[in-house]
Amino acid sequence: MRIGNPAWGITRDYSYEPSVSVLLHWFNEGRAVNETMESICRSHYPRDKFEIVAIDDRSADDSFDWILKAQNEFSDVRILASRNIRNCGKAETQSNALKMSLGEVILCIDSDAVFDSAAIRELTACLADPRIGAVGGAVGVCNLNKKILTAAWRNI
Repeated sequence: MRIGNPAWGITRDYSYEPSVSVLLHWFNEGRAVNETMESICRSHYPRDKFEIVAIDDRSADDSFDWILKAQNEFSDVRILASRNIRNCGKAETQSNALKMSLGEVILCIDSDAVFDSAAIRELTACLADPRIGAVGGAVGVCNLNKKILTAAWRNI
């Protein structure tokens, strides 16, 4: 929108600090899910203002163990770790995470993405503007060479 109308601008208010739920779902991500969790937990946002709702879609690997490790390592962050009863797919897993969330703002992140430490603050600062209902940002992927889609994306 900014390209089409240069006069259109967003008012950012960095003092705006709503509660935030970061929804994280995964399936067979192994150690990569831990890197994602660490990046979220290292956010420069008040610890009492965000939570991570992490749901495993019945992975066959050790992914859930990595989430439990992050939960122990970052005990100052509210991390709700859960597993689906059966493999449900992305949409149902995200819906399950949403049902567990308490935040005023919902952030969805894939398990192979990396959070910049300022991400939550930058996204919520934009939401202080009453004209803004949703925001997005650039995404860094931590397992570029592991999967066909992410390896292909890197080469674009």
